[in-house]
Amino acid sequence: MSDTRGSLVVSGPATEMNKVVKNEMTKDPSRRRLIKSSLGIAASLPLASASLLAASSSEEAEGDAIQFDPNYRRRELRSDSIDYRIIQSPDIAIDPANPGQGRKENLERMLSLLDRSSTFFGGTPDLISFHEMPLHGFGEWDRKQMLRVAAEIPGAETEALGRKAREMNCYISFGTYAKDEDWPDHVLLLGVLIGPDGTVVARHWKARGTLGGLGLFTSTVYECLERYVEMYGWDEVVPVARTDIGNICLTGVQYDPLLFMTMAMKGAELFLRFATGSVPMADAQAMSRSYRVYTGYANSSAYPDHRYYPGGVGTGGSAIVDPSGEPIAVAGPAQGDIRATIPIKAFRDEHRVPSPQWELYEPVFRQFKPRFSPGWFLKYLPESWADTRAYFADKANW
Repeated sequence: MSDTRGSLVVSGPATEMNKVVKNEMTKDPSRRRLIKSSLGIAASLPLASASLLAASSSEEAEGDAIQFDPNYRRRELRSDSIDYRIIQSPDIAIDPANPGQGRKENLERMLSLLDRSSTFFGGTPDLISFHEMPLHGFGEWDRKQMLRVAAEIPGAETEALGRKAREMNCYISFGTYAKDEDWPDHVLLLGVLIGPDGTVVARHWKARGTLGGLGLFTSTVYECLERYVEMYGWDEVVPVARTDIGNICLTGVQYDPLLFMTMAMKGAELFLRFATGSVPMADAQAMSRSYRVYTGYANSSAYPDHRYYPGGVGTGGSAIVDPSGEPIAVAGPAQGDIRATIPIKAFRDEHRVPSPQWELYEPVFRQFKPRFSPGWFLKYLPESWADTRAYFADKANW
């Protein structure tokens, strides 16, 4: 395969370009007022609806308006088809008392598995995905422990993975807990995409959490909505990485049709989804079929020797699903790789973005108030799962 990379389009809020934009945005008082007025309406809508509403509300804000384009923005493809692989590896939780050593060992495992994939399949991959937490694994840690466990993106781990991406001339995706100097004391859950030039192409925040549920306290777009929009703009609420292998969205969110519809309306061609535990195959198939895009679902493998959970948390079942909703590659429960060829050029030639009949639904969405309003993690950062559950115990609107 010839190397036709060119320069990469960077997606995600924590790039140097976006940091400059952030500073300009926060200096503009008219922009701040506009954001606040948009949020006044958007807070009563679901996440996807809020982003759509804000697009029309922010047309005056230079560089921030979300311009709908049925032909959607895209880059020239580097080849007519892409070789896509998912490496299904175990969820190996590290010791928060010695996180550097644990991340180092897990990173070495990732690099070894990348080499093994090349040996096993041969050829030149275009994209390889890992599960939600390959660098650190999953544990019921408190905030202080999670901040020790969390990686810096970009950082030492992405430098090493970037060197491997350059060597293999491919993209590498994975999920990770992360910390960010612009968000002190917050723990983020990011979908990370490294490009074949070795740089971080995208770092997509998780869009929303499970408010009132399990008690996870990673900061998401929804829980930090007003400040997030002020810093990065509405277009980054549901970001799309426009690369030379297709338009990509990365997420660990499940069961949210409006979120995936918004991704598809903005031109997503591949949903790169990740999990720790199990793959909701019916959801993966439904989202691919409903919005006519490809899905890669990377999950952790079965691993009975988990540090915290006897029997492990992973069940495998990673899958690649085509736009008709048919799985074209499915893994079993054990560690291993799956592979599929995606005819991305032929797909793009025929693909159309979703066309919801919005007038049918808008009256309902305009009067709807979600169970939990956005922004609660801007007021208080819970210290643990139990603290999170207690914090949200009296926050429901209904």
